[in-house]
Amino acid sequence: MDNPTSSRNLFDLTGKVAVISGAAQGLGKATSLAVAQAGANVVLVDRNISGLEATADLIRKMGRKALVS
Repeated sequence: MDNPTSSRNLFDLTGKVAVISGAAQGLGKATSLAVAQAGANVVLVDRNISGLEATADLIRKMGRKALVS
């Protein structure tokens, strides 16, 4: 039987899209990876384009979509 209060169920973002600013490094990157792990596709925003591409690559390897903006 599935536990309805498990952390996976409480933080299931499957089918959602998250927009994360500052996603090239630090907390923004960590947040981007966490929401992707929870099932969301992610729009990444930052001035550091090369850092954004690196974060996007990690998200895509999880099987999620990542758009760099």
